[in-house]
Amino acid sequence: MGLLSPLFSPHSAAFAVFIITLVGASGLDFSTAVGMYSGAVTDPPALSFANSMAGSSLPAMSYATVYPLVMILRVISAQVMVL
Repeated sequence: MGLLSPLFSPHSAAFAVFIITLVGASGLDFSTAVGMYSGAVTDPPALSFANSMAGSSLPAMSYATVYPLVMILRVISAQVMVL
């Protein structure tokens, strides 16, 4: 087991739910939180579902805000793990 193995365990889903709960408690509406979550885990089907349920483009805007940052962080984290 490595240092990053907890990130890829079944407990990561519980951690994601915990983070979304905190985001919801901070005053963001559900559409924004789901868009941010689907962007954070790079899950286009979740974004499609959120868009169909919300009836607005708010989840897509949240997804588009978070997705580029996550992709950059993935590349940087892969480079750090190689070192």
